[in-house]
Amino acid sequence: MELKISAASSLKAAFTDIGAAFDKSHHTTTSFNFDASGTLQKQIEAGAYVDAFASAAVTQVNTLLTRGLQCGVPAGISPQRDVPGGAGQLDVGDHRASWI
Repeated sequence: MELKISAASSLKAAFTDIGAAFDKSHHTTTSFNFDASGTLQKQIEAGAYVDAFASAAVTQVNTLLTRGLQCGVPAGISPQRDVPGGAGQLDVGDHRASWI
């Protein structure tokens, strides 16, 4: 299984480490797209596929949710079990996810 994560540049170090640990324990391959949250928002609005979106600010998440662009939980992923540290919220929708 491959997970596609778009995350704010400020999260690169943490998410790279978390992704490596997650891949090892869940036999997945995680690919990351790190950029400014506003740029990532525009990519998602333009149709970019992501399994999860981690914004540095809630503004971009709220804008996407207001426009009906939410994420689905990838197969086999449980927010309560698989979000590192048990922190965060996973918004569930069609095929895009928002971790805030």
